[in-house]
Amino acid sequence: MTTMNKSLNYKDIHLIPNYSDLKSRALADTFVDFGRFTFKLPLVPANMASCVDMNKATWLAQNGYFYIMHRFYEYDETLNWMRRMKDCKDLLPFISISVGIKKRDVEMLKTIVNEKLRLDFVTVDVAHGDHEEAIDMLKYLNTIKQTILPDLFIIGGNIATPSAFFRMAPYVSAVKVGIACGASCITYNKTGFASPMFSTVNTIRQAREEYNEAVAPLIIADGGISCNGDIAKALVAGADMVMAGSMFARCIDSPAMVDPTDPTKKLYFGSASLMNGNKKNIEGRTLSMPMNGMTYEQKLKEVHQDLTSAISYAGGNSLEAFKEVEWSLI
Repeated sequence: MTTMNKSLNYKDIHLIPNYSDLKSRALADTFVDFGRFTFKLPLVPANMASCVDMNKATWLAQNGYFYIMHRFYEYDETLNWMRRMKDCKDLLPFISISVGIKKRDVEMLKTIVNEKLRLDFVTVDVAHGDHEEAIDMLKYLNTIKQTILPDLFIIGGNIATPSAFFRMAPYVSAVKVGIACGASCITYNKTGFASPMFSTVNTIRQAREEYNEAVAPLIIADGGISCNGDIAKALVAGADMVMAGSMFARCIDSPAMVDPTDPTKKLYFGSASLMNGNKKNIEGRTLSMPMNGMTYEQKLKEVHQDLTSAISYAGGNSLEAFKEVEWSLI
């Protein structure tokens, strides 16, 4: 493994090819096991209002892709959606939601448990996951997992340091890694804090290797994806799943609003932005981005093709090949 002596983003490195005996890149396997489920790609749209909604979540699940529903619906909307889907596994193979750390989040979870609603994945979605209240919420969810929902897959985040990983690891199935690297995020400008993505994911991978329990949390790399090749770089760094926002918001069928001043563009906004209803501690901005001319289906097929090519360059026939890839500074 190449060593680092400075913090790096995806744009700072390139991957070095390995010998391949793969007869055709079309034979490369991009499937990923994630909890009890297997998905076609190690890629998930960001759990943001401009990237995923209930209709898009349903389509993704039905077509073999992972999703995480955002937490910016009214909770009655989320609960009613879950009630409708309680016994409809043919319509929605799994339920994956996000929660915050407020009292109302706990009340929603109590309702889910009391009504015996289906819940497969739950993400504690806060900007600074290495926080007492976020850890307390993860502990509460872990209690639910231990006593009521043994198959519950718990995702915590966001984090950026090994110490945060070790604090969170006993209570989660996966950690979401990345601070202030999203295109719509202005946390760095507002606070000075950020986590260059390639280095951060690689550092958390090393922490996971040091974790001395039988099962260590998986890694979701969240932020900084500006092109399809960055997905391969995130996997080389150590991610099991990669979260991307702007590449999905720019799709013609994304939930993002069309820019009223330019119908060829869509509005992509951060979770902590005015556009998302925040009134204080604004750390997100709204971007008007040209549409990419693709549907989600077309974009995911393009990513699949590019990832199979990357696997071929990596010298293997599956995502495992990325574990053996070296990299160098640009």
